[in-house]
Amino acid sequence: SDVQSRGNTLTAGEIGFGFLLRALTDAGRADVVYAMNNKTNTPGYGYQIARGATSLTERWDAANSAFSSQDHFMLGEIMEWFYHDLAGIQPDPSGVGFKKIIIKPVIVGDLTYAAAAYSSANGLVTNQWLLSSNLVTLTIPPGATARVYLPTLRTNLSGLTIQESGATIWTNGAASGSSPNVTFADSELVGLQTSVVWDIASGTYQFTWNIFPAPGGLVATAGNSQVGLSWSAVTTATSYNVKRAAFAGGPYTTIASSVTGTNYTDNAVTNGGTYYYVVSAQMQSGESQNSFEVNATPQFVFNFGFETPTTSTYQYNPSGGSWSFMAQSGNNGSGITANNSLFSTGNPVTPQGIQSAFLQSTSTITQAISGFVPGVKYSVTFAAAQRATFQHGGQTWSLKLDGTVFGNYSTAASATNYADFTTNFTATAATHTLAFVGTDLLGGDNTVFLDNVRIAPAPSLTPPQLGWNLSSGQIQFSWPLDHFGWHLEMQTNPIGLGLGTNWIAVIGSQATNLFAAPINTANGSAFFRLIYP
Repeated sequence: SDVQSRGNTLTAGEIGFGFLLRALTDAGRADVVYAMNNKTNTPGYGYQIARGATSLTERWDAANSAFSSQDHFMLGEIMEWFYHDLAGIQPDPSGVGFKKIIIKPVIVGDLTYAAAAYSSANGLVTNQWLLSSNLVTLTIPPGATARVYLPTLRTNLSGLTIQESGATIWTNGAASGSSPNVTFADSELVGLQTSVVWDIASGTYQFTWNIFPAPGGLVATAGNSQVGLSWSAVTTATSYNVKRAAFAGGPYTTIASSVTGTNYTDNAVTNGGTYYYVVSAQMQSGESQNSFEVNATPQFVFNFGFETPTTSTYQYNPSGGSWSFMAQSGNNGSGITANNSLFSTGNPVTPQGIQSAFLQSTSTITQAISGFVPGVKYSVTFAAAQRATFQHGGQTWSLKLDGTVFGNYSTAASATNYADFTTNFTATAATHTLAFVGTDLLGGDNTVFLDNVRIAPAPSLTPPQLGWNLSSGQIQFSWPLDHFGWHLEMQTNPIGLGLGTNWIAVIGSQATNLFAAPINTANGSAFFRLIYP
């Protein structure tokens, strides 16, 4: 959870990184290891490569050659993970010198193939797997034995074929030939991963079996009356099923099937409720198990942080998020960029989350937003920073509501640190379309980064006249609609004591400009006042 909350970035150094890889994999979360290392933004291996490194640098970010020397193999623990887990060649701790071997590969992300060879003291150990044909080929050296873990999401043995030196010895869940060298041992469940386990002697073997990998990397992002979901692709999947529950752990109801992409927006939710989601992959031969569960609580007053869909670099016109962007056309377009990607190198990290939007030239970023109260004044606050590179004087832009400009912005090209901007509007409908529009008044390839868009009621702070009347045993109050967020306080005192200091808030009055309360003044007096915050 800590790794995912940091956008799957690397937060461990030379000492801790190897232990982090081991702990995650042993807990059945190799999908998180893959998400951490399959990136091109800083910090990470991909960023080192993108910056031209041909050997491991001293620092993850490879930011400054004067302080980041080369050939620092201490950050090379990922190589052990390639052999030990991705290819799955492991020494059995109960043996010595690879006399006993464990073959236990992990199937992660969109990888379809892995192969490795290790020259042990006892001989050559090899293993390779090919996901498209569900084939594992391995060699166990003479005099050694191995325990083989075949990752699947089924505990039965149907669909499994085993060949020893070319001869079929097991097929469709039953032995089809005699071999003292292959024995079914057990099944194992770690996290979401079920494995069937076999004990084998030295030799060359091929295993072919059905595998049903569950989608990894599921992320839920709360919005206004919606939840955006994104997940990692499963190579063998033909589509995906999205499931939702009202409680952690289910039961789950399928809300979308035959989803062909890796994003989905759930609009059938209510602000203030917490929803729990899982995703399964649909293959030609069956359905995978559910992914790990995520949850989100949609609400109206929230920060639009441009966190969906996630990108490890930059992407024009991404799909799957709540905002609409424009495709690239020369130096014009809009999209999403990750912190310290090749696009945003030189700028500080975003004030919210791990990525921001970018607005180039005369492009736009728009979203239709619901939940406004007509007549109520709202404030729009957002953070903006000029791009640190490839600027021709700096980007200028406007903020529009339903196509009408209500804010113009022009900051110096040197304004590369994020700063907040705020403007107000009065809602005239329940739904309005908010748009950031590039004006590029200086011309050329100019870009601004946008993040942390906040919309909240902005009530008048001028003390209003509190209207009231008595009717049918109730006292009824009213105040101007533009004072949304003000609320009533009251106190009751015995006859003769007059006004005191024992004010208490009237529950629920802050959400309306009309309020009625029963009252009985036979034994004293009631005092009311309207206050803000």
